[in-house]
Amino acid sequence: MVAPGPERVLHFPAMQPHEQALEALAEAYGIERTYTDGLGRERQASRETLLHVLRALGAEIWSPEQAPAALERLRRRRGRRVLDPVAVQQAGVAGKIRLRIPARSRDQSLDWDIRPETAAPLSGTWHAEDRLALGEAEIDGERVLEVEAPLPPLSIGGATLEVHGTGIAARTRLLVTPGRCPRAPIDRSFGLFLPLYAARSRRNGGCGDLGDLERLSCWTARRGGSLFGTLPLLAGFLGEPFDPSPYATVSRLFWNELYLDLERIPELQYCPEARELLYETRYRDRLRRLRESDQVDYRRTMAAKREVLEALARTFFADINERQADFHAFVERVNPRTWDYARFRAACEQESSGWPGWQKVPANRPLTDGDVDPERARYHAYVQWQFAEQIHGVTARSREAGSRLYLDLPIGVHGGGYDVWAERSCFTRRVSAGAPPDAYFPSGQNWGFPPLHPEGIRRNGYAYMRECYDASMRHADVLRIDHVMGLHRMFWIPEGASADDGVYVRYRPEEGYAALAIEAQRLGCTIIGEDLGTVPDGVRETMDSYNMLRMSILPFETEGDGELIRDHGKNVLVALNTHDMPTFAGLWHGRDVEERRELGLVDGEEAERLQEERSEFVAALQRRLGTDGLEPTLRACLERLAESDLGVLLINLEDLWLESRPHNVPGTSFERPNWRRKTSRSLGGISSDPAIAELIETIRALRAGGPGDPAEGDR
Repeated sequence: MVAPGPERVLHFPAMQPHEQALEALAEAYGIERTYTDGLGRERQASRETLLHVLRALGAEIWSPEQAPAALERLRRRRGRRVLDPVAVQQAGVAGKIRLRIPARSRDQSLDWDIRPETAAPLSGTWHAEDRLALGEAEIDGERVLEVEAPLPPLSIGGATLEVHGTGIAARTRLLVTPGRCPRAPIDRSFGLFLPLYAARSRRNGGCGDLGDLERLSCWTARRGGSLFGTLPLLAGFLGEPFDPSPYATVSRLFWNELYLDLERIPELQYCPEARELLYETRYRDRLRRLRESDQVDYRRTMAAKREVLEALARTFFADINERQADFHAFVERVNPRTWDYARFRAACEQESSGWPGWQKVPANRPLTDGDVDPERARYHAYVQWQFAEQIHGVTARSREAGSRLYLDLPIGVHGGGYDVWAERSCFTRRVSAGAPPDAYFPSGQNWGFPPLHPEGIRRNGYAYMRECYDASMRHADVLRIDHVMGLHRMFWIPEGASADDGVYVRYRPEEGYAALAIEAQRLGCTIIGEDLGTVPDGVRETMDSYNMLRMSILPFETEGDGELIRDHGKNVLVALNTHDMPTFAGLWHGRDVEERRELGLVDGEEAERLQEERSEFVAALQRRLGTDGLEPTLRACLERLAESDLGVLLINLEDLWLESRPHNVPGTSFERPNWRRKTSRSLGGISSDPAIAELIETIRALRAGGPGDPAEGDR
């Protein structure tokens, strides 16, 4: 795939017959109608799909016969634009900017002003001799010049450029990039991974919480690990509507209060109502039953925790107290959207629906205090502040212990959630993101969330995306970008179409990476790009140039009796599996293949073929490692990876006791207990198991080559 550069809108092809114009229109909007799927087959989307996606992108077109007129409108609209919505500049060096000006203004001087986010304003004048002519075209009977003008060196961050002249006034957003993301000293290190909801401990209330996250991270550090990773902890719908998937988040700007550690909330000491409830026998029994369940009951767990949290919020807002200054500082300076989000969540609860289904609450304007129950809104504002305080503490104590927190940023958000409601122009409607057919999903995948609008995020100056990065990077030392190929292109599936009838829509990776690198540099965050699946040409090269870690997963990398993992150097995070894959034991036994057959994701013949491939994979793995049996092979895999020079080794804790059940079966929703399964061992049982301790110590020694500190048990 060729990444689009600056728009050369003055050089569209001349009008052609409507079918050719339709193809030209698709190309102008960045649509790849013909593409290669994950099975290596060339595919072409139907005409209906192409027209649907063009409309979603803003083209006024209902039939191919309308393509010439739609193409001409696009040419005129872009040709009249003095400046593109966004331009990327390299920090610290003089740059250039492209403009389109009337030919009659070729000798006119233009004044410019630059307002950086964190530096003093700059201004100047471009005289005619300062501008380099690049080309010209006729727009609505007027000659328009495309020119290039110089810009001064700028510091990292965002900046607004305004240009003024007689009959000319334009503005653009500059993304001034460092060019590379920072990297923590984690080469030849290892980390541990566990979904937080799955953690069992003596003291949590039905699922893992931030107290458990701190214990896991600090325990990892004491065992010599450099980072602890988990799945997204972002806001979710856990009532009505209900969707517990961490990848269907209500917002990438806010957090899931389900994970709050109730006993760490300062207001508890001032709130008799909450203390009486939390320590009352029936309530403790209720939590015990939730804790002892083998699956997370999200509705009941959230309802139980909310009773305490609501009491704490009522107490906090009832009287003036010394902590209210901290709350107001958080709302005003850390996350100014807090009250807007809180009112949105209150509205969803009143309507028992995401925003597209609201009947009484207005969905097409910002909400006011009079639109929603004020107590509900205060609750949601309070728990966001509490989460920010708690996770800040977890990050700080993890760093003190020597471990870094590894968080995950989903590629999408729930279509009925806050982000789509608040940033509507950044998203598309009536299409879903997904993936074309591949070996694992021969019918393709529909992920069910609205993709970002390529021009919408540009008109927004990537402000929304930068906010998303900022929200997670404030607390993550390492951030995994889910489906990093989404910075280059996304597979769009029209509403009502099957997942194998979609198209790829291109984005502008230069701009997307610039926005990501700006926030990573500002907050000192190491970036991992999830580059699994169908990866277009240029993605990994771009990741390398931005100093991002790639992902290398054992089943995708091992071929025949060759090397266990291809040598990708230090720019890679290597693991045996991901949350969307079977565990090592599950892979060994082929349980995922049988499950996919039971669910109708593959037929019997295909299941037999996959099982045969799996048996060949397991046999080849044992030959390569000289092992016999599941446990010796697991150990040998980890040791071989640990002694390599590959960057970071991330170990799923559940693999260490040969767990065979997955956390998620891709392609399913409520058919399987996705995102609900708890670990078969408690945190105390994990930390006190001598076999686990011995294996982790072996890995530490192979990675670092020295004796480790004695580990402490779970407290």
